[in-house]
Amino acid sequence: MYYLTQAFPDDGSAWAVNLDIQGNLTGPLQGKAINPAVAQIIADRLKHSGKFKDVKGPDWRAGDRAKSQEISFSLSFTFIGTE
Repeated sequence: MYYLTQAFPDDGSAWAVNLDIQGNLTGPLQGKAINPAVAQIIADRLKHSGKFKDVKGPDWRAGDRAKSQEISFSLSFTFIGTE
């Protein structure tokens, strides 16, 4: 989904782990990011894109701090289409 991938930073600081789009174009997205601020950037980009509604999240949790600063995050949304 083009508009969803456009919400992710180009620098590789976040990536999707699981995406499950339902028939009504709603879906949860689970991903990982280098910190909570990056997950918030993705959510904000989805909200302001005009292509998604009911964007909820990000809900996030810290990973194993001994190994990495990564966080896991989840978002939900409804895709409202293209032009």
